[in-house]
Amino acid sequence: MTREEQRARKAQQERMRQGERRHKEAARGQMDLPFLILTLLLTVIGLIMLFSASFPRAYYDTGDGTYYFKRQAAFAALGLVAMFIVSKINYQRWRGAGRLLVGLALFLLILVIIPHNPLAITANRATRWLGIKGVFQFQPSEIAKLAVIVYFSDTISKKREKMLTWRQGILPYVALLAVIGVLMMLEPHLSGTVLIFATGAVLMIVGGIQRWLVAVGVGGVSALGFLFIKLPEAGGIRYGAARPVSRCGTTRGRTITATATSWRRA
Repeated sequence: MTREEQRARKAQQERMRQGERRHKEAARGQMDLPFLILTLLLTVIGLIMLFSASFPRAYYDTGDGTYYFKRQAAFAALGLVAMFIVSKINYQRWRGAGRLLVGLALFLLILVIIPHNPLAITANRATRWLGIKGVFQFQPSEIAKLAVIVYFSDTISKKREKMLTWRQGILPYVALLAVIGVLMMLEPHLSGTVLIFATGAVLMIVGGIQRWLVAVGVGGVSALGFLFIKLPEAGGIRYGAARPVSRCGTTRGRTITATATSWRRA
């Protein structure tokens, strides 16, 4: 190895060390207090809503009205711990994980809809979970949400003015969202699809796409929302119409039954 090559190698190693130091310094920074408060507030509100909605069913199924609330609170606590740990890692390190997460998400979304797959779990007329029922299960859509956030954030931040073009700023992201949306609606998983579409759209807007496309997107989402309200009423979508009715009716019936039973005992 010549002296010039040695100097070049030392210079590269020094740049790597400086990068590591910058990453460590960034990880030592304080958490964003407004976003931390907002996250905690949303978590608490979600737990309160869950407790209010699940108390009758939890009491009917297990005899403990706080059963689902306590489980969700435990998962929320684990999530907050994970959030704190991840906050100490420089976000630049997640750039390389974008494509891997997208590939993993697509693989899992395909796996969950394969007919007669022993790892796929069906509940409430939807097949959204993978795992072993009663032991461990998860929704591939959660991986897809993280993949969209990381991949979109990484690639959009590099394109800048290219986000104004149709070929590089719109088409790749719309195509990816369309593929994910089709796979998720085959489960079906309407709420997760809407969340992923909304997340991708927000990231594209922040990335600097043309303003008229924002108006078109808002109009399209509004039209789809109107259709998903009217089609179940007309009987065009059984899935969207059956779930709220059956859940409300079942919960109401169980509440009345539990109340009547307690009155008779009293």
